[in-house]
Amino acid sequence: LYFKYAKGSDSVQRVMKADFDGCNIRNPLQNFVNGEAEVTLNRSGPFYFISGNQDHCIKGQKLIVVVLAVRNNPTVPISPAKPPSTAQPPKSPSPVSPVAPAKAPSTAQPPKSSSPVSPIAPAKAPSTAQPPKSVSPIAPATVPSTVQPPKSSSPVSPVAPAKAPSSAQSPKSSVSPTQPPKSSSPV
Repeated sequence: LYFKYAKGSDSVQRVMKADFDGCNIRNPLQNFVNGEAEVTLNRSGPFYFISGNQDHCIKGQKLIVVVLAVRNNPTVPISPAKPPSTAQPPKSPSPVSPVAPAKAPSTAQPPKSSSPVSPIAPAKAPSTAQPPKSVSPIAPATVPSTVQPPKSSSPVSPVAPAKAPSSAQSPKSSVSPTQPPKSSSPV
């Protein structure tokens, strides 16, 4: 550990915890006064350092360094090998996350099982099937997750069922040109 400070106006002291807490400069274990101090941390455990200028110490110029104990070498290489492998699955789930959210909308579709029934009627009207496709790129933008735009093909069916009842009514009304502007205006 290396300290550099103004020689003559300051110093570094290694002290006990009680002296550290109270900024007691009268009982140092080590006192460094030459403007530079290099300290070897030769054991595990806490090391307490304070400024030899009590006013500086009171203003916060103090440091605790905790040295950890030496670990068994075979255990250490095994642990770092496992965290990178653990870190890699989160990296792979991010590419997989487009797949996982694609499964999530499909999971959302079974609760919307009544909605997929209504898309059958819009499927009969090809003109209504085309406007939801044009709306589907807009719909993923309104969908909270930005991961879904790459999945625009998957969200098309969830979006179409949601808008299918209104588009199903539009073929009944025979006003399909009027409906696409209405569907684009909510988006």
